[in-house]
Formats: sequence, C-alpha cells, structure tokens
Amino acid sequence: MTKIVAVIAVQDRLDLLNRTLRSLAACQLPPSFEKTLIVENGGDHGVRSVVDGAPAQLKAEYLFHPVGNKSAALNAALSCVGDCLLVFFDDDVRVAPQTLMAYEAAACASPSGRFFGGPFGVDYECPPPDWLRKSLPLSATGCPMDETREQKECPFLGFNWAAYAADLRRCGGFNPMVGPGSPVGATGQESEMQARLTRAGVRPKVVPDAMVWHYVPKERCTPKWALERAFRQGKSAGLTHVYKETTAAGIPRWAYTQLLFQYVRFGFSPFMLSRAKRFKARWRLAYLRGHLEGAHLALRGSAEESYASALSGR
Repeated sequence: MTKIVAVIAVQDRLDLLNRTLRSLAACQLPPSFEKTLIVENGGDHGVRSVVDGAPAQLKAEYLFHPVGNKSAALNAALSCVGDCLLVFFDDDVRVAPQTLMAYEAAACASPSGRFFGGPFGVDYECPPPDWLRKSLPLSATGCPMDETREQKECPFLGFNWAAYAADLRRCGGFNPMVGPGSPVGATGQESEMQARLTRAGVRPKVVPDAMVWHYVPKERCTPKWALERAFRQGKSAGLTHVYKETTAAGIPRWAYTQLLFQYVRFGFSPFMLSRAKRFKARWRLAYLRGHLEGAHLALRGSAEESYASALSGR
C-alpha cells in the first residue's frame, strides 16, 4: 500500500495553521498515513513551535526553506520523501473528517497514472457582495466538483490535491516562477504543475469525498483584490503557456485583438452594462494586460533569469 504524506507550506499565519492542524487531527487517519510535513519558508516566524505542539497522531515534521516561495518549499518536501502519495493542503483550510481516507481509497483504486483532487467550500470572514462574487477566483467562492472537472487540464486548487512523488519528480518538480513568492508575481503554482503532469500522461481524478473549506479573509473579497488577482493570473498564463497560434513579435494575435476589444468595451461600459458586467470588463482587461506582460517576460528571457535566482535562493 502506498504511503500517504500530508504537506503544508507556510510562512507566518500561525493561528490559521493551528486551525488547519486541529482539523487534520480530527480526521480519520488511514492505515497508509505516514506523517505530516510542514515547510516554513521565507524566514523564521515561529512555525517550529506550532509543529512541536501538534497532535501526536499527525506525526508532524518541521522543514525550513530560506526562500519565501511556495514552489521551492514544496520541492524541499519532495526531496526528502520516498515513493509516496503527497497530499497538499494549505495553512488556511479546514479538512473534513473523511478526506484522508478518501485519498487513500483513490490511491488504492489508481496506484499509478493519476493525480487527485477534491471539492472545497469557503469560510468567509466577511462574504463578498453578489455582483462581485462572479469575478472572484474559485479559491474565494468554492467548487463542488464532479467528474466533468477531470476534462480540464488543471482541475484542482493547490490547497486540496494529491500526486505521486515519483510523477512530480519525473516532471521536474514545482516551478518557482509561479505561485506565492514568484519573482515575477505570477499565480498558478498548482495549475502549472498539473498541466505538466497531464502532458506527461498522468490524468486527473476527482475524489468527491476529499472535502476541505478554505478560509477567505475580508480583504480578498474586494474589487481591488479581484483586479490584482486577475492581473497575476493573466501574467502566469502568459508566462507558462506554449503558443501554437500565429504570433506577432512572439505574442498570439488574439491577445492583442482581445485587449483592444476590452478597452473599447470598458470605454462604453458606463452607458451599456450593469454594475456586474462593467466590473467583469475591468477584470478581463486586467487579465489580458497580465497575460501580455507574462508573455513578454518569457519572450525576453528575464523569466529564466528570475527562475534561476529563485532556485538558488538569491
């Protein structure tokens, strides 16, 4: 039976980490559960004391990575485990009691060739207005998830998914250019990894009973944050996408066309659109601007320089 190792990358949110560990300790732990790896990254913020005080059944181990970069932290965890199933949580989730058992059952049914993920809800500090909710990312709204999600190249979010360590290593590990701590501000650390797994022939599998709830603070339910997030999402897409379309100066023509269209649409939006649609036009504009900036970064080669810097810890 494949061993299961839970992995959490964390910086300084000790109260939320304690909450996550309490919920994890309340789970039914499967026979294959080996340990919990908690990787502090970006400085010493007292995480070791939380790990030392974690419930004994979690078999919590502390790792430290000096660079504040989630992908680099996960690579540190990957480097110190054998052939196992890594289950990734974040320090701000609440884990349902059956979640680890569900991941074990999925691994037993598919001992190779798959990566896994489950549905999630949200725990709001202060719920967003309805008109804004449609422009927030899934991490701030929740996703019930069914098998249709398996048709997407990057179906799961980073705070509730699992992959075999051997597959992650075969694909080169996590990319420090994307995700929290990215040197260019790009999001999508888990999406980029899942895209590479898919291209390598590892297919996604939804695990309906592997449920978590993601804590969403009030500052992540504002228009300002939604637009900043849209820009960073677009930047990540532009930075990591392999273009097959006809390009102009290395950038696909549709991106320029869409950017122009959105500028025109946004200019007329005060007269023609509802509040929700006006904001969606601003969101799309921010995403496309980010996409073009990410594509230009990749084209210039500065992305590779930043990637090397992140890997070396500079």
